[in-house]
Amino acid sequence: MALTITLNAHGRQTAGHKVRVEGTALFDSSYAAGGEALTPANLGLRVIDSIQFETVGGITPRFDYTNNLLLAFYSPFGTLAALGTSIASGTSTTTQALYTYTVPAGLLNAAGQGLLVEFWGTSAANTTNKTALATFGTQLLVTTGSTAINNVSWHLTGTLIGVNVSALEVLALAEFDTTLAARTRSAPGGTLSTTQTLALQVVTAVSGHLTLQGYRINLINPVTSFGQLAQVIAGTDLSGVTTRFVAWGI
Repeated sequence: MALTITLNAHGRQTAGHKVRVEGTALFDSSYAAGGEALTPANLGLRVIDSIQFETVGGITPRFDYTNNLLLAFYSPFGTLAALGTSIASGTSTTTQALYTYTVPAGLLNAAGQGLLVEFWGTSAANTTNKTALATFGTQLLVTTGSTAINNVSWHLTGTLIGVNVSALEVLALAEFDTTLAARTRSAPGGTLSTTQTLALQVVTAVSGHLTLQGYRINLINPVTSFGQLAQVIAGTDLSGVTTRFVAWGI
């Protein structure tokens, strides 16, 4: 797919040999690696002298004049996902995911980049064994273990830092009530350049024995390429993003 360019019917003006045009650019459902093609012909021009775009929906567009590409940038700082919620476990003696977050391929692509992850919740008032665990892809980050936690809070947290493009260094903690259940160090490989699923999972014999009450996922030290912004990752769905522009050329 490609950009959808719509020119305003009354937005074309001529001053001497220069032409000014206005319109909108609609992104598609799969952002192209390195930017979307935008040629002078798309705007009814032979040459684009300058073009300005509106920042919309957290996306800041910038034009690559050398290659005739529209690039999309976003702020990579702060929180990727966070919610104070209430998601109760179902009945299962095997692992069930209460929450998952897909980490896009290429989001973590250099040494020193990483994620700060935190999940917390409550347990039912009984002595049945319950297990809460956090995973990243197929890697177990940390678990409370199968424990008869009775009417207390539980907390899983982890820091994932890139060693290089093919390995992470992970330190994670699991707590319930005032007890430190586990402190785990691991070094999973092959996780920075491919899509991975970060998940909070549980094992309970009875519905509602463990409830996820909140989570947050933060980026650590992201690489930026335009001021404090990072280019949108290839394949990202930007189909809801329409930016207005004004261009000058001949």
